[in-house]
Amino acid sequence: ICGHMNSTVYNSTGEGLRYFQQPFEVAVRNANTSHNLFNSDVYKFDNFTGIGNGCSSMNGCNGNGQCDYCYEKCHCFDGFGSSNDILVTGRGVRLDCTSRVCPYGKAIVDLPTSSTAAHKDAECSNMGICNRNTGQCKCFKPFTGPACNKLACPNDCSGHGECLTMEEIARKAAQSNPMQYMFEYGSGAGIASGASWDYRIMRGCVCSSSWAVGYLAGQTQLAEYFGPDCSLRRCPSGNDPYTEEDEEDCHNINQDKNAPHEHGKFLNKCHIECSNRGVCDHKSGRCKCFEGSWGENCAKVSNAGA
Repeated sequence: ICGHMNSTVYNSTGEGLRYFQQPFEVAVRNANTSHNLFNSDVYKFDNFTGIGNGCSSMNGCNGNGQCDYCYEKCHCFDGFGSSNDILVTGRGVRLDCTSRVCPYGKAIVDLPTSSTAAHKDAECSNMGICNRNTGQCKCFKPFTGPACNKLACPNDCSGHGECLTMEEIARKAAQSNPMQYMFEYGSGAGIASGASWDYRIMRGCVCSSSWAVGYLAGQTQLAEYFGPDCSLRRCPSGNDPYTEEDEEDCHNINQDKNAPHEHGKFLNKCHIECSNRGVCDHKSGRCKCFEGSWGENCAKVSNAGA
């Protein structure tokens, strides 16, 4: 029934009752006839005033939706407020299909629906405001990305590291030492249970190095660059010339306090800044050697009287 008690909208192709596809015709039936029999004239849609105004008050849905002529409302396409879109309640979606919907992701913060259920999909991941004119999120710091579902790394790792998700960090660690790193973040079970819902959201810097980093033979336990934003640089390493011990030998030793359960394999190396014979300026990565020592890593000794 479309705006007139005795009218039904049919598509003019004769395919049956249709609400969305033009051209339309209107058949006005007598109350005593069956649903499929019409004994009155067939009216073209535009010439029958009993139907109503359609979506003319909404500019014909602005090309971003289909008009329901029976109820004089727009059914907007995906991305403009359709029933499939993820929308934030009360965030100004217009009925004429001119509002853009923003990208969505798992809500960084929201109200749990049970003791084990939270972080439903949300526009801008509940970490930003959607611009309805452009369909783009304006993210709250420190989150970034089209859907505000990525934690930005501090200072973009200062150009001396990679900004990686927790999943990527765990996999990178496993690849560098497959015999020791037997863990991953973002496993199938963890994802299914929701325990690791943020495995591709939370990120941190993995600092770069001009030498191989790890606990295996030929690797050094500490990276060249370090700090939350990889802005600090370690000074060159060397063996203390005043001792008989090889301080750079890290076999069965742990130098990285962030991973106390790990220990160096045979021929693994510790990083001994300035050979223990100087002070490192971590801003420049240069040693200031003690008196009597010199060289890039302070490993050279001045001979008295020479």
